[in-house]
Amino acid sequence: MATKVRDRNPSPIQFIETMRQLIIHTDQYLAKLPKNARFTKTVPLSQMMWKAGSFVITANGIKVKNEQDYLLRREMFQKALGAVNSLDFHLSILIDTENYHSLISEFGWENWGKLISEERRLILGIIAKDEEKYSQGIPPQTSEQKV
Repeated sequence: MATKVRDRNPSPIQFIETMRQLIIHTDQYLAKLPKNARFTKTVPLSQMMWKAGSFVITANGIKVKNEQDYLLRREMFQKALGAVNSLDFHLSILIDTENYHSLISEFGWENWGKLISEERRLILGIIAKDEEKYSQGIPPQTSEQKV
């Protein structure tokens, strides 16, 4: 029997899929901007999202064995969060300065906003969960299992 949508919890790696959707959405819609905005607006915003995706993948790949690993993982998630927040900020400026309000439905601004908000929420959740998990200290790892 399928679980009702309202009762579902996000997958532990939902943040990767949401970031993937955000990058695809960003690239698709930035390609629709006028060519005169390509190098001043489109390329920097696209690069920002690709960096955010790289930070998320890097952070997810860090196995926490000691405090340095934890700090590096947190730093990568914070950089990803910073890139997502920067995208949100720059998109709001783009909408206001270029007067794209009439193109809202065509450009999918609302969906963009939902993806940005969801990714921000997921990353903040991971940071909080990691902080809770590792606030008691990182348990020592043994290189061998005792029999």
